[in-house]
Amino acid sequence: MRKIHFAFLFCIVFACKKNSVDSPQLRLRRIVVPNNISARDSAVTTINYDLQGRIINVSYKAWFGAITNSFNISYVNGEILIKPATRSDIKDVWEIRYTVNRDGLPVKRLEYHSVDYLATGADTKSNTYDTTLYEYSKEGLLLKTTKGTINTSIYSPSWQPAETTLYRNVVTTTYKNDNNLKKSFHLTRLFTITRTIGANSSMSNEKMENSTTFEYLKNYSNKFDYSNTVVMNECFYIFNETDNFNINYKSLPDKIVETLISTDFYGNVITSTYPSQFELVYDKNGLLSEQKETDRLNNITVKKFIYGY
Repeated sequence: MRKIHFAFLFCIVFACKKNSVDSPQLRLRRIVVPNNISARDSAVTTINYDLQGRIINVSYKAWFGAITNSFNISYVNGEILIKPATRSDIKDVWEIRYTVNRDGLPVKRLEYHSVDYLATGADTKSNTYDTTLYEYSKEGLLLKTTKGTINTSIYSPSWQPAETTLYRNVVTTTYKNDNNLKKSFHLTRLFTITRTIGANSSMSNEKMENSTTFEYLKNYSNKFDYSNTVVMNECFYIFNETDNFNINYKSLPDKIVETLISTDFYGNVITSTYPSQFELVYDKNGLLSEQKETDRLNNITVKKFIYGY
């Protein structure tokens, strides 16, 4: 659930200002999120561009750590190719490819990730294939996304027959818009997991639903240049599958409320959360400056964002 919400938020946070393409000196290059626990520590995102104003590299350092994510980006024949950093000590291949329309909005996302520890004498390998399709209204507003994932993993310890796990995941998200504002979306995720050890197989199923609403009481204007939206949204929350911020929305939300329900194959509730809410404040440039989260237990977490150009 948090991945869904943060994908949306960070698309707001990391978008560049509208004049940044024409004024390279104003281009967003650094975002700092101070740690509320340790005043000397911050999460830092560093962004690099080519001469055309396109992002070509992103690195992210989390709290209390060195660089935890790094992405190289290239642009070929109308596609955006994103290569996350991979491990050098194993066979690790990871590639994400976007096809965008003439407005720069994604219409297809393809991902392939293969990790093979067997070649190093370990006992695990996996392959993941992922496809996401995006549908828009005639006004260019997101109406629906459909995501399908197939993951196959093999566990081959010396003391038992090889165990194969086939994971299938289908996610459908539908959006409601009104007066060029995103009002809500509803996500449905269906899991199927099949495990096979020797001649024995087992299967499990689960369904998850997420409902999210957006409020616009403070009339924050949408002020961004979206030429780099796809890259920004992808590189900081790699599991983004449901939300894509859109230049065609006229305002930015000041409040987001979300609820999650998970059920098994028979409809029995496995997990149910009370609504969590996020209150958002923006600076004069339209960049997110503060996020206040109140969870279902009324715990409050505040994040502040500092920008460098």
